[in-house]
Amino acid sequence: MQGNLIDKKVTFFDGLEENDMPDAVESYIKQYYGIFQSAPREVCLAAPLEDTAPLEEYLSGLRGSRVEITCPQRGERLRQVRLAESNARLELETLEKREQKSKKLLELLRDALSMDRLPERIEAFDISNTAGDLPVASMTVFVGGKASKKDYKKYKIKTAAGGDDYGAMAEVLGRRLDRALAGDAGFLPLPDLFLIDGGQGQTQMAAGQLQARGLDIPVCGMVKDDHHRTRALVGADGHEIGLRATPPLFALIGRIQEETHRFAIEYHREQRSKEMRRSQLDGIAGLGPQRRKKLLERFGTIRAIRAADMEELAAVVPRGVAENIKRKFGEEDADHQRTPAGQAADAAPGYDDPADHR
Repeated sequence: MQGNLIDKKVTFFDGLEENDMPDAVESYIKQYYGIFQSAPREVCLAAPLEDTAPLEEYLSGLRGSRVEITCPQRGERLRQVRLAESNARLELETLEKREQKSKKLLELLRDALSMDRLPERIEAFDISNTAGDLPVASMTVFVGGKASKKDYKKYKIKTAAGGDDYGAMAEVLGRRLDRALAGDAGFLPLPDLFLIDGGQGQTQMAAGQLQARGLDIPVCGMVKDDHHRTRALVGADGHEIGLRATPPLFALIGRIQEETHRFAIEYHREQRSKEMRRSQLDGIAGLGPQRRKKLLERFGTIRAIRAADMEELAAVVPRGVAENIKRKFGEEDADHQRTPAGQAADAAPGYDDPADHR
């Protein structure tokens, strides 16, 4: 706009040879503007393409009018291209410095754990439940010291008893390893390091799962202090490695532990909310899983289902089932009003259905 740079998008390409650049540039331009289904009047390049006609035709189709591909040699357009090249070099330098910093951090972790190679890929696990109910587990993945959220996984605990965190950890890690050993691409590659939220007991349990499958992958527990801050890593043998003397390492492990805990808590809350909604709709004649799902998709919350009139409910489920729903909630509301606690709650300002807040 008036010769000023008002926006930029940076994309890095790995492993490109010099003679690959023209094809890569053309492909990227098509993909970039194809996403927006639009194109500018002019696209300026730092180096010419062998044949711009096909690309111009494609972009013109997106724009609905003529688009020109140019390689400026002088004037304001050349200044803009030089500015873009300068910005690209700065971005690359920043990336290289960031990668060097990440590599140094992973070297510190490797040396602290006496590992044979850099822990480029780290997987961390945590268990979450409420008094043993609805136990779940989270698996987070860090590649090069950075979270790789596309690789995160959630687990429902299937066999371990509620509240048995050791058994739950063994179950989850065992399931993860078995999927990898079966060749499931979604569970490959195996990491360079496993981190477990917990102390020596959980770490021993995890190490046992690895040993049982003939896998030699380091595993450590992430131990917290009395203020719930990560203070050390612990091996299956009980040997602790303090982190506070190395602030960058302390920050990395703390970030991994907090992210893994957050992901586990988030999934547990999601499951608890689903369970509560299911339980409030249980016992209604004619209302099976599919009809419950339709109701929740249509109304969103239990409170909204309670508030719906007969015609609104009958638009989603058969009228007879809608009548059963109204009858059940009507009876519950009547029982609620008859109790002193219910009367007090209804009289209090801001009384709401607890299901909306879980």
